[in-house]
Amino acid sequence: MKKKSRYIIIIIIIGFSISTYFYLNSRYEKIDIFTAAGFAKDESSPISVTDRKTLIEISSIVKSSVKMDGIVNVVQPDYVLEFKSFPDKIRTIYLWLNKDSNKGMLMYKNKTETGYSISEENAEKLKQIVLPLEN
Repeated sequence: MKKKSRYIIIIIIIGFSISTYFYLNSRYEKIDIFTAAGFAKDESSPISVTDRKTLIEISSIVKSSVKMDGIVNVVQPDYVLEFKSFPDKIRTIYLWLNKDSNKGMLMYKNKTETGYSISEENAEKLKQIVLPLEN
């Protein structure tokens, strides 16, 4: 019985280690924020975010955005965000965030028919991160 318990503990530890490895490697190392030029990025003005707290905050805002009904037809975004993770994975998101508006919207580059709304509270948080760095 003791031998069986050891095997179970070893399996649990190995499983935990593997899941921790994949979790840590899927986290973002850096987010580059560009002003948009159409649906492309303006390479002349990137803002690089590497602060762990800010990375987590931006990621949680994106994750908490709400899928909008229907297929969206939009004008060019205000920003292009590139979420970079190890090893060399990049996820691109288009962001509509206007300093005069109290809401925002985002769209994944690989899923342009679907928009995701950003709450007023989260739009304000994003403005505090993006707008001061833009000047």
